[in-house]
Amino acid sequence: MSADNWATCPRCVHRAQKAHEAASLEVGALYGKIPHDEWLAKNAALKPVDVSDSQFCTFREDYEFYGADAGIVCADFSGHCTACDLGTTFKREQRFWSATEEPA
Repeated sequence: MSADNWATCPRCVHRAQKAHEAASLEVGALYGKIPHDEWLAKNAALKPVDVSDSQFCTFREDYEFYGADAGIVCADFSGHCTACDLGTTFKREQRFWSATEEPA
């Protein structure tokens, strides 16, 4: 079995949340220093990070599971973000049956 998926990139979400926090602090620091209507408009323009937003679905996952008929299950995964270049890859094999281990 193999599959591919576009997942949410954790690094992109983290960076967006940090940028939102910084912008919120900047707007907060303007309170009382600019006209109130202008501050309200800046504050209203701050939108929280929506993790379900498709703009964060930039992490391409490719994975495959195979080998049960040989007594070894193989899991092969690779993932890469097209926006921030975060990536990982690994392959794991797990033997779960062997004819030499069969009880007499």
